[in-house]
Amino acid sequence: MHLGPLRRLSPSKWIAMKRKHRNGNRIGRNVKKVVRECQVDEIREVMEGEGDSMKLVHPLFCLTDRQFSRIKGNSVVLRGFQRDKKKGIMNGITHFQEVEHIGENVSKIWNKSNESKPCDLRSVKKQFVCLIGYKREVADACCFFVGASDPESKYVCLLVASYKKSGDNVEPINVADLLKKCRASKTNIISSKTTAHFDSTGEYYSFGIGPKFDMKDGVSFGEYACKKDMKSPDFPKFCEDMLISQIIDSSSCVNKVIPGIVQATTMTLQSMEKMCKVVCDAKGKPIRFQPLSKQTNFISGNINFNAKTGIPHTERDLVYTLIGVPKQDKEVSLKFQFYLTKMKIFNLLMVEGIHFLYSAHLLTHNQSSHKSVVNGNLNISAYTAKQLFHNFAETLHQPGNEMCEDQLLLLFRHHLVKQKKKRTDLLEELQTFLFEFCQNKK
Repeated sequence: MHLGPLRRLSPSKWIAMKRKHRNGNRIGRNVKKVVRECQVDEIREVMEGEGDSMKLVHPLFCLTDRQFSRIKGNSVVLRGFQRDKKKGIMNGITHFQEVEHIGENVSKIWNKSNESKPCDLRSVKKQFVCLIGYKREVADACCFFVGASDPESKYVCLLVASYKKSGDNVEPINVADLLKKCRASKTNIISSKTTAHFDSTGEYYSFGIGPKFDMKDGVSFGEYACKKDMKSPDFPKFCEDMLISQIIDSSSCVNKVIPGIVQATTMTLQSMEKMCKVVCDAKGKPIRFQPLSKQTNFISGNINFNAKTGIPHTERDLVYTLIGVPKQDKEVSLKFQFYLTKMKIFNLLMVEGIHFLYSAHLLTHNQSSHKSVVNGNLNISAYTAKQLFHNFAETLHQPGNEMCEDQLLLLFRHHLVKQKKKRTDLLEELQTFLFEFCQNKK
């Protein structure tokens, strides 16, 4: 197959042609034909491996100079990023050498906050805070850049936390009732005792799509299961509807600080859902995602009660993590800790109305109690771990699944990781990749 004209296209012409001929264009047909001609084993070689050996593909949100200037007064800029190996933590732990800048709106509370007195965003001017790192320092072979397209942009946003007071017309969630419905319909993903996952305790109930340990009908991911003996089939829908509503609310709050950051840092999940519209299981049944992914930018989420971790850690996640504390009928008394330097831990008080988005891959973090509350401390979280993406890729490569252009682009991201290339000009690199890919399959 010959794709010479494709390679000669400039990035601007590439984009124009994609828009003009999105349906049934020559490039799309060529790519589909190339992939149909490929063997499954040959496509697998593009992947980085399986299980724990598979490389992570993680977004980094780049800030424009204008965005940084607008949030600088509420931002903390960190310099000297390092990742150290630590036994029991596969992704290691991270820290920075110094705090280079503290915005005037957060300097007072930043200097006074500590473990016993966490930072309360309600008392901060503009009621938000951002943690910023240098793009050239934090980017590793696992990362690709989203947000600002300017190669001269210097900063990446690692955390944006914001407070929004719930309106008087918003009914508080009955925590006891919600907990009862969750317990009746779902299984707590960890036991009530200390577990191997960074000494997590509490109750976590998952909704949406998750990885499966076994492949069934050519599919190794699917909807989180409900209890077989649950008494009311309405309970899971009630809980999921609440979770969807809160994810939308949290995303909106974060996006008001940095518009579009939630969508940009979950772009891989949107590609996964789009691809599922053309993927079938071994029996020919189309794979469909759940309502959570259709109404939010996430494909899975958790309802958490008294959720705590005992070990500071990082995660091998595919996207940024979103956490929100909804309005509820019980006091919330949790704190979220970010281990920034060897001398500074940023303690964020989690009161109702707090919503934050952060990179669990780059920030060492921990969640603990500020005060003990019985059957309370409700919060929601949304993220996607590496294992789900790996299982998703396995499913894509089953015989009989015709790969589309979007799926090839996903493999291209792994090609970048495998080659340990940082994102310079993805469009030019993509043209070269497609050309060489096609030439090898003649």
